Amino acid sequence: MKIILQVLSFNTLSKGLTALITILLIRYIPSDEYAQYIFILSIISIVTQGLLSGINRIYLLNIEQKLVIHNEKYLASSFFGFQIIVVLTIALLGIPLYIMFNMGYYYLLIMFGVLSIGFIEYSKTIYQKKLMFMKLSIIEISRNILFLVGIVIVIFLVSINLNAFYILLLQIAAFFLVGLFALKGLIHFEGIFRLKEVWKIIREVIKGKHKYILIYFFILAFFAQLDVFMLKKLSTDFQLASYGSSFRYYSLLLLALGSVHTVIIPMIQKANSLNEIRNIYIKQIRLSFLFVPLVMLIILLSYWFIPIIDSGKYPEAPLIFTILAISSIISFVLSPHSNLLQRFEYYDFLPISVSVAFCINILLNSFFIPAYGGVGAAAATLISYAVQNSLIFYKSLRIQ
Repeated sequence: MKIILQVLSFNTLSKGLTALITILLIRYIPSDEYAQYIFILSIISIVTQGLLSGINRIYLLNIEQKLVIHNEKYLASSFFGFQIIVVLTIALLGIPLYIMFNMGYYYLLIMFGVLSIGFIEYSKTIYQKKLMFMKLSIIEISRNILFLVGIVIVIFLVSINLNAFYILLLQIAAFFLVGLFALKGLIHFEGIFRLKEVWKIIREVIKGKHKYILIYFFILAFFAQLDVFMLKKLSTDFQLASYGSSFRYYSLLLLALGSVHTVIIPMIQKANSLNEIRNIYIKQIRLSFLFVPLVMLIILLSYWFIPIIDSGKYPEAPLIFTILAISSIISFVLSPHSNLLQRFEYYDFLPISVSVAFCINILLNSFFIPAYGGVGAAAATLISYAVQNSLIFYKSLRIQ
C-alpha cells in the first residue's frame, strides 16, 4: 500500500500540472479549437493505447522466458525496435486516409505525437518492470512541467493566439525531449536495428497467446475514445468540448486507478504463490474504502468548483463529471482483477470482455447522445465500463 500511495502522490502532482494546463487551455482558446485539440488527441491515443500500450504490456509479462533473450538492455532495445516498425507501418497504411480526408499537417502531427508518447511510455514501462517507481513518476512530472512552461511562454510572453496546432506542437516537442532523455541508458540504440531479435519477438507474439493482448488493447483504445468520436458525429462541438472538459476532471480521479495498476502489474508477475497475490489484492481492497468516500466528496464539491474553473462555459459539466466519477468507483474496485487474468495467461478472455462492452457502448450512445448530448455519452460510458469490469471480475473469481 505504501508503494501505491507513493506512486499516487507523484501522479497527483503530475495531474495537478495537467489540471493547470487544462485550465489555461479552457480559458485561452475558443471552444472549437479545444474540440479540435481533443479530437486529434483521441486519434493519437487510439494508436498509442491500441498498439504501443499492448507491446508495453507484453514486455511486462516476462516474455523473455520464451524468447531466451537474457540481456536486459537488448531485450528492451528489441521491443523498442518492434514499436518503431509498428509506427512506421501505421504511417504508411495511413497515407490513403491522409489523401482522402485532406488532413494536411495534422497527419504529421499525429505521427510525431504517437512517436513522442511512445518514447515516454516505453521508458516508463522499463522502470515499471524494474519496480523503480520513483523514476517512472519523475518522467511523468517532467513532461508536464515542460509542456506547461511552453504554454505559459506562448500565452503570456509571445502573445500568440493559441489554436489546436500550436498546442499539439508544444506537447509533442516537450514529450520528445523528455522521452529521448529518459531512454538514454535504458536501451542500446544500435540494438533497435537488430532485426533478427525484433523478428523473434514478432513471431512469438503472433504464434503464441500474446497476440490476444494486442487485440485487447487495440479494441480498448477505440472503446476508450468511442464517446468522443460519437459525440463528434452525432452532436455539436460545444457538447464535445463540454464532455472533454468534464473528462479532464474525471481523468484526475483515474490517477488512483492508474497508480494501482502501475504497482500491481509487475508485483503480480513476480509473485510466487496465490497467497502472495491475495495479499496484494487485500491491500487494494483497503484502498477502496478510502477511495469511495473521497470520490463522493469530490462529486459534491464539483458543482461548486467546476463552474469557477471554466467560468460557466459548460453548464452540464458538473453532471457529466458526476456520472463519470461513479464509473471511476466501479473501475477502481473491479478492473485491477484484469491483471490476475494476465498473470495466469487468460489472455483470450480480455478481448471478449471489451468487445461486449464496446457493442453496448455503441448501442447506448446511438440513443443517448442525440437526446442528451454529453450527459448521454457519460451514461453510456458508465454502463459499458461496468459491464466490462464485471465480466473480468467474475472470471478472476474462478482463478482465486
